[in-house]
Amino acid sequence: PNLKDRAFPVGDGLLEQVRIGQNRADVVRVVLDIHSLKDQTVFYLAAPARLVIDIRGVETRVADAGPGAAVAPASPPPPTTP
Repeated sequence: PNLKDRAFPVGDGLLEQVRIGQNRADVVRVVLDIHSLKDQTVFYLAAPARLVIDIRGVETRVADAGPGAAVAPASPPPPTTP
């Protein structure tokens, strides 16, 4: 329905864009277009139900911060509760 072929540009050096599509009433696909990937963690949290995806990329420079500035590495994933 309203999720068909939606894209949200990010362009932060790690994540290029997020795409969402729903071709069937019971399936939604979320695609993370990643510039660089070093590691990832995926976990489920309840109440409210949600899927969390942490992506960690290689350190990249930020154009707006000036020479020598770098993006801090992503933080480790939060602890999961049973």
